[in-house]
Amino acid sequence: MSRKRQPKWVETFRDSVADAGFGDGWSLIERNDKVQVQHSWLEPGGNRRKSTAMLPIPWDKGQTKEVIEALELITGAMKEGKTLKEAAALYAKRDTAGSEPGGGVDWDSAFELWKKSKLADAGGLISEERGFYKNDGNRWKWIRIAMQERPPENASQIFEMATYSAKKDATGAWIKLPPGGAGRQKKVQTVNQFLSYCRDELGFDVRWHPARNYTKFIGTKPKAASTGVRQKHKKDAIPEWAIKPLMDAFPDTEFGRRWWLAIGLLACFGLRPWELKFLEVEGEFLRVTEGKKNQKQAEPRLCVGLDPQGMPGLSQKLLVQLACGEPGLPPMGSHPDMTACRVNYYLEHMRDGYWMQLKKEAKARGEVLAAYSFRHRYADALDSAGFNDRHASQFMGNSRETFVKHYGNKAREEELIAAASAVLKPKPAQVVADIYTPVLKSLPSAS
Repeated sequence: MSRKRQPKWVETFRDSVADAGFGDGWSLIERNDKVQVQHSWLEPGGNRRKSTAMLPIPWDKGQTKEVIEALELITGAMKEGKTLKEAAALYAKRDTAGSEPGGGVDWDSAFELWKKSKLADAGGLISEERGFYKNDGNRWKWIRIAMQERPPENASQIFEMATYSAKKDATGAWIKLPPGGAGRQKKVQTVNQFLSYCRDELGFDVRWHPARNYTKFIGTKPKAASTGVRQKHKKDAIPEWAIKPLMDAFPDTEFGRRWWLAIGLLACFGLRPWELKFLEVEGEFLRVTEGKKNQKQAEPRLCVGLDPQGMPGLSQKLLVQLACGEPGLPPMGSHPDMTACRVNYYLEHMRDGYWMQLKKEAKARGEVLAAYSFRHRYADALDSAGFNDRHASQFMGNSRETFVKHYGNKAREEELIAAASAVLKPKPAQVVADIYTPVLKSLPSAS
């Protein structure tokens, strides 16, 4: 029976500990997701003895430093006459004392490292740094105030603090932000991005790992009675005729070509903005390699390209540029949730102002344009191309019910008129006369 191969990080982990001076006679074993240390030695008579002890350290990536520090303390205690188990108990006691709820974690230093990572992904632009302090920095400031008042014991408690507003009630308790509100959503997303970075890059303990279904802390807006008022989050399709002028407006620079690729992929393949980070080219198709990020995880999917009006072959051009990577996509931030903000920011700051003019015209019609408007355009294009709901929903990565509910949009009046004209077609004048003459004769004559 072949032995199960250990992950690469386990080999690196053990080698690093051995290189720190704990090679001969020392070994590390996984027991119940914790680190068990084993020490063996030869007695004067030549007999080999061994002893084991459990450490209060998770068996996980990023724990090398903690294990080395524990072994240094343990070997020091053993030189003073302690057994391995006694020395490990001393370390566990010290670890508990230094890890009271919220203790043992330098949150401010971790946040600074996350900030540097995000700004590095954004190219180090001054405008991005200002935006960081205005958004993530300001949200984290209020969360830290709550953490200092009541140190958290796990990630869920930090998420809970993200639901607080910046005000307290008469009893001194934090007033919560409205469930489902934009402010609450953004604070929760900031915590999720930050803790994901702490887990992946800093090797934080499992108790600080973000929950998969963190959206439960955002909550859901209570359903209001129907008043005929448009939902604030509703987005509309970008007009088909507007896509070519928009694509032609990108500057012929490396940065402009990168964004031309990103916006073109959104329009031609109906992507969610964050899916730009998870794409592969498969011949004439595009594959999204990650499913929808919510508690009802969707499967990765294949997308067909639908060229905009007046731009035949655009989908294939985009696939070629994406496959070649010359140039590739623009920086989208360290976390997928940042992508839509980056897309909206770029479009709103295009030099010719074409996107802002489109938004202004849409607002006059009672419509809203944003990064998701390209996805709504794709839904309309699937319908126009003749795809049924079953196929269209799979191309978009939705259930059939969700597709019909959110993307089965009502047609505009001009679309209805064009469809009616194509079906009814103009009737000959004689036919019209034959229809209306008897009606006119039956009417009472005016006296």
